[in-house]
Amino acid sequence: MKRLILPMTALVLLVSGCAQINVPPADYNEPAATAAETETEAETETETKQETTRPKETKETKETSDTDEDTEDKETETEPIEIEPWAERYAALLKQKDNVSEHLDAYYALVKLDSDKIPELFLLDDVYMSIYYYDAENDKAELLLEDAYKGSAVDDSNVCIQPETGKVASAFSTMGGGSGYNFFFYEAMDPLCAERYNFNNNEDKDGEMPYNDIWDRAEEFDIQNNGYHDVTLGDTWTVIGKEFEDIRKLKPADAETLTIDWLHILDDIHETEEQEETEETAKKKNSD
Repeated sequence: MKRLILPMTALVLLVSGCAQINVPPADYNEPAATAAETETEAETETETKQETTRPKETKETKETSDTDEDTEDKETETEPIEIEPWAERYAALLKQKDNVSEHLDAYYALVKLDSDKIPELFLLDDVYMSIYYYDAENDKAELLLEDAYKGSAVDDSNVCIQPETGKVASAFSTMGGGSGYNFFFYEAMDPLCAERYNFNNNEDKDGEMPYNDIWDRAEEFDIQNNGYHDVTLGDTWTVIGKEFEDIRKLKPADAETLTIDWLHILDDIHETEEQEETEETAKKKNSD
């Protein structure tokens, strides 16, 4: 036996001289593990490793996540505001007026004077009133009517309209010539195509001037003569003054501001158009 051990010892020493190997000493008193036990331990170690390892993200999960992100991005995106040509022209006009205005009771408002989808622009600056309409053919804001008053144009009932009828009433007052309203009726937004009527309390009964039979139509025009310098309009008229819902202080404005500030006016117009389309569709179905 000694002859066999010596060569093996020499071989171990030779290997140890080339590289140090840290091998724990064998415990000869511990029984050797069987092959079945070794396989069971390997399977247990593999299962433990699988349970503690984080599962990889599947392709399906990633695609779903990307889809959700895209949906959220689309939901948060806002559509750009479409600026109407009339709004751009009115905005340019307001900037011009703002530059020359002294801003003494200076106001402006979009008003549905007639029944089409484009509102008119009312400008009340100090004692002056101006009404502009949009000329679509020439892409311009054109003057429809202007007037002046003794006091601020935005006060009292100096400027009144019957909405969507093309009718305007403008107050006047003189020292000895009487007071009342001038009426302007526009079938179309054209300064040359207006019907004009004048109600002067001094030309009514008991007035100091000859009687004007226009007062026979006072009920038709919804106007009342309450005496000297006291001519009033009825409830069918809307006052374009400081209490008007959509009036704004005159200041530099752009088309985007116009469309945002008066968006409900455009919404009302759109709703009217949708109602008309719905009614036309219903009529066609009934006729078929």
